[in-house]
Order: sequence, then C-alpha cells, then structure tokens
Amino acid sequence: MVLAAKSFTCDVNIYHEETPGTFFDALGGLTPSQYCRWLWRRNSNENGRHLYVPVGQTKRKRKVTSSLSSFYLQTNTDEDLYFTPNTFFDWRKKALLSGFCANYVEIDTSIERMLTANESQQVLDEVLQQVAASGTPAPNAIVESGSGGLHLYWFYEMIDAFPAQKLAWESISKTLTDRFTGGDLWHVDTGASHDMTRFLRLPGSKHSTSGKCVKVWLSEQQYSFKMLANKLDVVYSPTMMESIRVSVVSNPSPSPRFTEPESDTPARHSIANWWSRIYWHLSSFIRSSKRIKLGQRDSVAFIAFVALRRITSINKAWELIRELNDKHIGLKPDELDQYLSSAVKTIYRYKKSTLVKYFSGAGIPIPDFLLGETKRWNVSLGLTVEEIKKRQVNSGISSARKRSKRNRIAIFNAIQTLLAQGTSVISSLSVASMAGCSRRTAQRVLASFGALVYPPPVGEELFF
Repeated sequence: MVLAAKSFTCDVNIYHEETPGTFFDALGGLTPSQYCRWLWRRNSNENGRHLYVPVGQTKRKRKVTSSLSSFYLQTNTDEDLYFTPNTFFDWRKKALLSGFCANYVEIDTSIERMLTANESQQVLDEVLQQVAASGTPAPNAIVESGSGGLHLYWFYEMIDAFPAQKLAWESISKTLTDRFTGGDLWHVDTGASHDMTRFLRLPGSKHSTSGKCVKVWLSEQQYSFKMLANKLDVVYSPTMMESIRVSVVSNPSPSPRFTEPESDTPARHSIANWWSRIYWHLSSFIRSSKRIKLGQRDSVAFIAFVALRRITSINKAWELIRELNDKHIGLKPDELDQYLSSAVKTIYRYKKSTLVKYFSGAGIPIPDFLLGETKRWNVSLGLTVEEIKKRQVNSGISSARKRSKRNRIAIFNAIQTLLAQGTSVISSLSVASMAGCSRRTAQRVLASFGALVYPPPVGEELFF
C-alpha cells in the first residue's frame, strides 16, 4: 500500500514522507516574517458554542507561539489540531490577510464511516490520476487527513495579499478544483478549497475519530505564484489587475447631503440579535416580578433558557438561568434540571406566532415586536397615539409613586440617624441634606409624619 510506504511517485515527481517541521519550513515557517499564522483545535467541550477554538491568546496583546512544541504544550493534546496555510495581520478574516503561502484542494470522503486501507489507497490513486490526466501541475505536498481524505498543497514563496493577488488566488483556486471530477469514495470540498482564510489539519497531529496520525509527503517540485498561475492559464498581471481597484479622486467637491429613502427590503439581522431582544424582555419581566407565580415558573424558566441557548454557550446559559432561578423564579435545582432537560439537547426554533401563544399561556407580557409586522427586525410599526398617551400617563404616575416612596424612606432613615446621634434640634435642612432631597420635599414629608415620628422642634412647628 502506497500510504504505508515512505515514498511514492506521481508523474515524474517523487514524494517522500516528511516531518511536520519540514512541512512548515516548505510552507514558509510557523510565523513567516512579522505576520501570524493561526493555530486551532477542536473544542474539547462538546456543548460549547464553537466547534473549533483558536490556540493562544486571542485578545491584545496577543501571545505568539513560535514553535510546534510550544503549540502542543498549550493544547495539552495532539488530537484534532489545525493551522492556516496563509498568514494574517491580526484576526483570521479575509480583510486582514497579509500574505499567500499556498493554494490547496481539500479532498473529502463521500461516505460517513472511516475508509479502509484499500479504500484510502484507491482515493489517492484516483486523485493522482486526475492530476496527471488534466495536465494540472503536481502538488508539492500531499497530506493524509486521517479519515481517508487528502489535502493537496501548491507552495510558493509568500506574496503580499493585495487586492490583485486576492483575485488571482481565487482564480487559481477555482481552476484547480475544476480539474477534479471526483470518484465513488471522494469529492472536492470546493467551499474549503476556495476559502483563503481556511484552516486545515496539522501534520503530525491525530484524527480523534480514526486515531490515525496526519501524515505529509513532500516533493522537490517548487513553484512561484506567477509560475503556478501561468501553468494553470490564469491571467496574472499585478499592474493590470491593480487597475481594477477604485482610485482616489483628487480635489473632490463636497456633494450635497440627502436623506436616503427608506428601503422596502427588510434589514438583515442575525438570529442571535433577535433572541437577544426576546431574552432581555423576559429578563426584565422576571426581575420586575420579584417572584414568579407558582404555576408560571416552569414555563418562564424554559423559554428564558431557550433564548439563552440561542445567544450564548451552554455553560453561560446555565449560569444565567440558575442566577435568575435563585433570585426570582424559585424552582428547586432538581426541578430546574428536569424542566430544562429537553432544551439542553435541542435548539428550539420558534416562530413569532408560536412565541406569542407561549407568552400568553405563561402569563408573560407580549412585546410590541412580536405583534404584527415590523418595519425592520428591530423596529416595530409603533403604537397608536392613544396608546402612547395612555402609557405615558401610567408611566408618570408609577414614577411619581416610586420617587415618593423612596424619599419617605430616605427621610425617615435620616431622622432616625440624627436622633441616634443625639441631635437635640432636627431641622428640615439637616434632614434634606442627609436624605439627598430638596428642603421643600423634606418639609412636605415631615408634615405628613406629624407627631408619629417626633414632636416638632421649637421654631419649626410649621414647615415652609
């Protein structure tokens, strides 16, 4: 079997099994120049929000990993590790690409189980046959992913990721993937192969499902970016392609401002943003209720947890729902676990109409944005003039009552403090100063206390 051998031949190229260090040297090093190459691993927390997580410090100031050995030490595992073939100024996204070091084609298996040794050999033979038959330049690195799939690399000396180079890289990538027709056991993952920010399995690591090591074979074939483009008949002229970029207009005259008419097309939104609004409405209702009624507790806890599952990780969702339960909902811990057991396993997707029915049945006030149509996902059509006035009046009355109650408590506490200090004469000014309110407010509240609190001091029988 070829994959068990230390070398094999494709066309006129001889591939030798090499170490991960040699592979990275051919790719340009772990951290080429001043740029960074991101290293990733599969999230060990199966219930975590992200399937893959970066290794090292992701916040500024970033901690740099300069060797494979330190990378393995930070991950504490050699399973399911990944890296980005191309480099970045900062975070792993297209806008922050600093340089291109390779093009690649990801060969995935078409069956769910792991391939046998003979099937893996068949995939490699068919891939290499299609490379030769299509006249495609032979890849200078072939990586066995561990599941039976392959990663084909075309290395070259790193070039800056200017807009012209990005266009050329995409053209090269598309041309490479078009050269493969696939087979019974395999196909080309075009999405991964066309993604210039992609991370791929790290040679030397292990595939957690199969337990096999990710092996790499290198040939002595070398390319430059321009040479690879020419061999694939991709037009690459940096001077010509740079003209596609928008040039800056000199001495631009200020254009008059205008208000853009509102589009009929609904604004885009993310599911997380939508569920965030629902959760904050639920949280406000729960906290304002002080304590949820007995018959509503399970329903309120369930829908709040469903919302949290859509906007944060499972661990954070549990932390927040337990805090709400301890302070406001009032379910026993085992009851909470039982009621939320299905929401732990299932990500629920509710329509607005379903949420309205659920809120109504659970005694939860229905927010405006769940009723009827909306201008945008985060802007409701609004209330009627009469409803707005009614709410304003009720809000004003409620605010006045809360403020009055707060002032009375503060003034009463101030009087008690002054009496405890042995103050013989308590004036409205001293009470107002200690309570943090106006003198007139203190006079009005003291007058309402009358003789229940203390007899008025001499000279202050009346408060003005």
